[in-house]
Amino acid sequence: MARLSVTQLNLLIQREISFSPHLKQLEVEAEIGRLTRHASGHLYFTIKDAFSSIDCVMFRSQANRQKTTFNEGDRVIIKGQISLYEKTARLQLYVQSVEPIGDGVFLKAFQELKAKLEREGLLDESKKKTIPRYPRKLALLTSQTGAAKADFLKVFHHKNPFCRIDHVPVAVQGEAVSSSIIQALQTLDPETDVVVITRGGGSYEDLSWFNDEALARYVCSSDVPIICAIGHEVDFTIIEFVADLRAATPTAAAEAATADVRQEFHQSELALVGFSDRFQQKLAALRERLIDRYLHHFQFRLEKRAADMDRTAVDFYQMIDQRLSDKLSRQSRLLDRFLHSMETATRRFQADLAIRRQAIDQTAQQRQQAAEQLLEHFGLFLNHTNPLQTLSRGYSYIEQNGRKIQSITEIDPAEPVTNHLHDGRILSRVMEVDDEL
Repeated sequence: MARLSVTQLNLLIQREISFSPHLKQLEVEAEIGRLTRHASGHLYFTIKDAFSSIDCVMFRSQANRQKTTFNEGDRVIIKGQISLYEKTARLQLYVQSVEPIGDGVFLKAFQELKAKLEREGLLDESKKKTIPRYPRKLALLTSQTGAAKADFLKVFHHKNPFCRIDHVPVAVQGEAVSSSIIQALQTLDPETDVVVITRGGGSYEDLSWFNDEALARYVCSSDVPIICAIGHEVDFTIIEFVADLRAATPTAAAEAATADVRQEFHQSELALVGFSDRFQQKLAALRERLIDRYLHHFQFRLEKRAADMDRTAVDFYQMIDQRLSDKLSRQSRLLDRFLHSMETATRRFQADLAIRRQAIDQTAQQRQQAAEQLLEHFGLFLNHTNPLQTLSRGYSYIEQNGRKIQSITEIDPAEPVTNHLHDGRILSRVMEVDDEL
């Protein structure tokens, strides 16, 4: 067995392919997928059906001879041959001609769904929700590691560093796109002001997962405004048509998601400074006009008025003196009346106060006598009910083991008893218990 290098292996595969008569002249019916028109004039694209795809290249010479144009999503008949790109061992279809035969299945499905949603009014611009100018909280739905996240955050934080951003990782390629985005929208924080769904560029197949009808309907029904930026400016998906705002790229989405807070502050500062300058200028101009218009006129009038006042000074002072004398006399009379009325009221008040004081003294004396009588009555009552008074009349009471004896049945003959008198106690022993009196 011969030992081969990688280059020799690739050349061997290329030779076997080139010798195959079935791969030299091919005619394939397929749908155009990702299409790239290179600056060199070469065309690079994929063709696909429902299950498979293959890379294609059409060199500039064949592309220049191509009479009809074709785009992504077109259904075409391609003529060419299979060959191997030796450097990477990538199998490619080298295209000689492309004949469009209509829209492809995927493009047709896209157009039908778009038309359906448009008939239902889901694409109506009047139903789009307004994007808040200064959001306080934003939910960013994109992949965990894609460049779209970094591009969005860089621009957004520069414009609005005060907004809180919740990054919700979602699938942006494959069958899980629709379910993961819907689940993320269902679990949004109630305080979210705006949602951004974005991903970077990709092939037609990569972006087709965003053409899901269920996803489009859920995005349209969201209470929170949604901005969609899927792929590049030339890429369009159904979810972008039903969103409240479409942005061409993640960077454009960041531009549209918020106003430039820093710029607003700067413009407000400039406006305030400009207003202050204009106000100062207008104030200075107004001052000059007032001086020119009124100062000289006022000065003339003041001089004339001063002359008139000099001529009437004596009359003025006499009038003032007379008015002051009249007011002083009137005030003096009013003061006399007031002092007289105050003296009369004071005498009435003193007399009334004496009467009230006498009544209070009598009432207090009566209450004191009643209290003394009541106290004396309670003293007699307490003295009458005092046990020591009863004992002083020759009575006593008996205790045994600290317990008062009230009946002969309570006496234990074996224990001593204590007789309590009014002036002491007697310790005794029980000789006999007799129930006869």
